[in-house]
Amino acid sequence: MYGATFFIVDQHNQLRCYPRILYFGISPHGVLLRNPKDGEILERWPYKDIVSWGYSETKFIVVQGDVVQQKKLVFGTHKGKMMRGLIHAYMQYIVQAKLKEFEVNGDVVAKHPMTFK
Repeated sequence: MYGATFFIVDQHNQLRCYPRILYFGISPHGVLLRNPKDGEILERWPYKDIVSWGYSETKFIVVQGDVVQQKKLVFGTHKGKMMRGLIHAYMQYIVQAKLKEFEVNGDVVAKHPMTFK
């Protein structure tokens, strides 16, 4: 939760056991849902579990899951463009960091003895 940016969202009762109004957090490690009344973290998804995300003028959409099972969540907000931008920036950073792990002196190498050139 440290370093997360929170946005107020309306979850339209998709998640029936949670309050309708939630804080949607975006952090360097993933996204999370927080109860605005008591601050409890209700859900947490690392970026590896985020399949896709997008926005419209009044909604933010996130699809979480894996290749086999996915869950689409739609949240009411006017901050979707900003939310999309933050997630995109974090994902881009993660991908670039992973690529740099495999680069050594301009050559691409694997983390095992086999070398790719």
